[in-house]
Amino acid sequence: MRVFRFPLIVAAILALTVSPLAFARHRAAGSTPAHQFEGLITAAAATSITVHDSHGDDVTFTVSDKTSITKGNQPVPVANLQVGWRVHVAANQSDKTWTADRVIVQDENKQTEQVEVSGKVTAVGTSSLTVSTTNGDMTVNVDSNTVIREKGQVIQLSAVNVGDQVEAVGTSVDAHTILAQRINVEVPETEAGEVEVQGTVQTVGTSSLTVSTSNGTMTVNVDSNTVIRKQGTTIQLSDVKVGDKIEAVGTSIDPTTILAKTINVESPETETEDVEVEGTVKAVGTSSLTVTTSKGDETVNVDSKTVITKDDTKIQLSDINVGDKVQAEGTKVDATTMLAKKIEVGD
Repeated sequence: MRVFRFPLIVAAILALTVSPLAFARHRAAGSTPAHQFEGLITAAAATSITVHDSHGDDVTFTVSDKTSITKGNQPVPVANLQVGWRVHVAANQSDKTWTADRVIVQDENKQTEQVEVSGKVTAVGTSSLTVSTTNGDMTVNVDSNTVIREKGQVIQLSAVNVGDQVEAVGTSVDAHTILAQRINVEVPETEAGEVEVQGTVQTVGTSSLTVSTSNGTMTVNVDSNTVIRKQGTTIQLSDVKVGDKIEAVGTSIDPTTILAKTINVESPETETEDVEVEGTVKAVGTSSLTVTTSKGDETVNVDSKTVITKDDTKIQLSDINVGDKVQAEGTKVDATTMLAKKIEVGD
């Protein structure tokens, strides 16, 4: 009796043909994220990072202990991801939220590449400056780690004004954007026709100051365009006190009167108060420490003159760690802030 096995043979062939494809699809499903990103980290938190990608977009990714984060062949903890690092991110999106499956930290030389931007400020935002340079406009982003100085004093972004000359150093985000590590605001030279008044404030009026100078008494008028600063912070005329030392630059009205464009206020020497802060380091910044004392948290600012030692050996601010015991001596800035002359780190 002849038995026809053709249907069985066909079924077997189909099974051998289809099964590997089905298996491959099953294996591939979910194993590779649908989207790949590459760029610089512009913000890093405990559960997320923001990356300025190659398309010029800022994309925020959720990260967790399930996210594979590596540099070379070594795993990297989420907490170690830093602003300015160049990364490759593989992620999936759900409900408009990107979740990172893999983060690969790329070549360290690219991560630490620094650029400099020099020019005149044309706009001041809440977290960035627009600077006109010889090569066109550049955006200078700032974050909590950016240090801004004028005349050696640390100032806030809000104290930078349109027209100021700045030099910014940081990491490149794209061809027209950097994330600044430090910004130096240059004090403009006195322009032709401008005069400078230096001296001690005798009286404070509603729209003027009377200043005692080495050449006699001068009246310094102010208007809505006058910028008044004290310790790098913009203040009002009413904040100026009798006895304050000032430097005013402006246009001459007559031999004893000027209309000020800028006024820099320096507190008299008698107001300087030496203070001491002792406690445990709560946070370490690029130019300051937060120290928990018996009276609460204190900010200890440092500058190029601050001497930091541990076991009689001079160290850097970056060598101090959270949890270290410190004793700082310096001058009082406000009720919870001091500028340290010296800091001693204990065991």
